[in-house]
Amino acid sequence: MKHNALFLLILLTLLPHLGATQRVEISTGHTQRINEFSYLHDQKLLFTVGDDGTLRIWDSEPKEDGRGALRYKFQISHLPIVKLAVHPTEPYVALIETDRINTYHLSLWNYQSREKLFSHKIDEVPLFMKFSSQGTYLSYGITDWESLTFLDPETGQVEQVLPRSFGIVSDVFYSASEKTMLSYSPSGTLRYWDLESGEEKASFSTVGDLLNTEFSSNGVYMTGLKGRSVYLVNLMSGAVEARREFENLRGISLDAEADRLLVYFSERGRPRFQELGIDRRGQSFYFNAVSSSFRAPDFAQPPLLLDDELIYFCRDEGEIYTQNSFSGEERIFAGSVLLGIDDIAIGDDSVLFVSAEKILSITSRAFHRSTARTNFSSRIFDNPLKVKSGILALDEEHYLLYPTEEPGERLYLFDGNSFHPLETKLTAPIRGADLYGNNALLLEKNGVLRLLNPIDEEELFSYRSFGLQTAVKSYRNDIILARNRTELIDTTLLQINPVTSETVPINDRNLLTFELDYDTSTRSLYSLGFERRQNSIRTVLKRHQGSNYGRVSTLLSYPGEDNSASLAIDPETSRVFTSLGYGEVHMFAWDGFSVMEKIEHIPRKLYVHRGRLFSLNSDSSVSMWDISTGKLELSMTVFDNLSWAVRRSDGSYFATEGAKRWINDAE
Repeated sequence: MKHNALFLLILLTLLPHLGATQRVEISTGHTQRINEFSYLHDQKLLFTVGDDGTLRIWDSEPKEDGRGALRYKFQISHLPIVKLAVHPTEPYVALIETDRINTYHLSLWNYQSREKLFSHKIDEVPLFMKFSSQGTYLSYGITDWESLTFLDPETGQVEQVLPRSFGIVSDVFYSASEKTMLSYSPSGTLRYWDLESGEEKASFSTVGDLLNTEFSSNGVYMTGLKGRSVYLVNLMSGAVEARREFENLRGISLDAEADRLLVYFSERGRPRFQELGIDRRGQSFYFNAVSSSFRAPDFAQPPLLLDDELIYFCRDEGEIYTQNSFSGEERIFAGSVLLGIDDIAIGDDSVLFVSAEKILSITSRAFHRSTARTNFSSRIFDNPLKVKSGILALDEEHYLLYPTEEPGERLYLFDGNSFHPLETKLTAPIRGADLYGNNALLLEKNGVLRLLNPIDEEELFSYRSFGLQTAVKSYRNDIILARNRTELIDTTLLQINPVTSETVPINDRNLLTFELDYDTSTRSLYSLGFERRQNSIRTVLKRHQGSNYGRVSTLLSYPGEDNSASLAIDPETSRVFTSLGYGEVHMFAWDGFSVMEKIEHIPRKLYVHRGRLFSLNSDSSVSMWDISTGKLELSMTVFDNLSWAVRRSDGSYFATEGAKRWINDAE
């Protein structure tokens, strides 16, 4: 039985979609939950941050299809970003990233120049973070008696603005002149401060423990949540002017320019929106229902944003939707449009992109040589496994396709045109695969290791043990296995002779080793694993040399666990590449470490082929560098409609017709 190409798409010469002098972005959204919105009214920019560690900046006015155009995208961290604040006049944005356990960072970025201006470790996620009205200060508050901190946005230095501490501050409002600041405390105290003298000017008592507090543009009222109620507070007296109770109150958003408040709640188990106008009668304020409540989508999640007629809200998966508050029309504003890629393989002139349902093959000489004029062609195949899969390039023309999740029985040989099922039956999905000459070294998730000749369908060796993580061919055809340390086996490395089955332990201090690669030229083994140091776990890159690999050097250490990091070795130069640390790709050579050109993605799985380094990134994009220079040459993106785009180092794009709608002129 053969599985042939679903259809053939040949692109003899793809002209650049946008010129090299233009800055472009691919308008794809967050891949995980969104945590906060911020809106810059005068520039009509929507800022979003989420658990995927990215900052994205959108044109807030949707295009004709309802989609937002992405202006900027930054991969700030692998950690969730939970708060942001936007400078009122400069292209600065402040961010809070955290592992939600014990790591908290505040950083300030110039989003036009893409520079990090400063970064501070802090003790917790702040109760609030915002710039002053003219941007002189970046302030935040924590749950401490000395709650308020003022930073100079230009230097990151702490400014002593107020001379004394006065308890926890959960929000502040700055006057337009920045001469006066109002602070709100959970105790229910409003204090007015003279920022020039640092003296308290006045204080009022009001309702305490308000959440989601927001201020009017002129600072005369404040809204907030407490329990099942929405409060409207007069900031000139502290009086509660109005209070509305809602069943299962889930969030609010104040359009301060229009004095309108969006309330998101549930009524008899059904999610609903309601808009409340905020009107003034003399020195008092009151809520005025703009309309009766209306149905919200079942999947709607905060954060929320009300801007004129449009309501912005989210889904758990990181999508942003809009709903017109008058017509009720609901449209998707942003979401991930990338195809989930499980693995890639690089052949003679082709890169294969493997997903659970489809396999895309893109062919071009640009994958192994620099050329001014580039031709691309592509073909799409059905994935015969129909599950998440991996693929191993056996040579320039043959590939082994294997399952990485259940049902995991079959293997397929791919010759570039069709898939041929093998008679070999697996007992479990594959954990890892590597080359052993022209054969395949396959490790199943149940601990079965097979050495297989896929062309002749001959099993040359098998071994079984618990706790195995990966395997690699070493000098003189031995196999080195990585595993977890146990009471019975006091090492994470074993060496096996596949002819005699003799097994020899290799001394190692890791708790677990999960990645191996071997350099034949220098007879050096490289490993990634977890090591305990001073009661903390670190992920370490090691080099093992000498007799029974007993001479061990730690080359790189990352605080914490990074079990999706990978290794790749260039056989021509013995250069070692690793994605350890969720940042740049590090290259180790005879003269030490250097880094490859930085990308706006998190590199994960690395591959080396004919002088080029490829990375399958965490967002399913693929990057390609020239190993000799360290420069990025290509970035490749496959969309969920199986269209694709290639971006060259000069900024020009080559794209199929279906991909052009996602490529946005970001200038």
